Amino acid sequence: MNKGAQAGGFFHDTGEGGVSPYHREHGGDLVWEIGSGYFGCRAADGGFDPGKFAENAADPQIKMIEVKLSQGAKPGHGGVLPAAKVTEEIAAIRGVPMG
Repeated sequence: MNKGAQAGGFFHDTGEGGVSPYHREHGGDLVWEIGSGYFGCRAADGGFDPGKFAENAADPQIKMIEVKLSQGAKPGHGGVLPAAKVTEEIAAIRGVPMG
């Protein structure tokens, strides 16, 4: 998707799972979507980390930040992936521990 965004001159939205190496691979402009999981700007306790946010927001590939305020039918519970489905790669991208 990022290759297409780069070729077409448009943004690639990351979704709320964080910014992965796959989003960055072709250098296309990104919209970093931040949901209730705070992936990419999450503190160890699961809350918002302003320092991580500032560091990642300053990345030149990130051109816009989208803040998702609610999950609709499940407000405050978005970004939850059952532990059995969280691989080491997903945990590293999201900045969360395994399990």
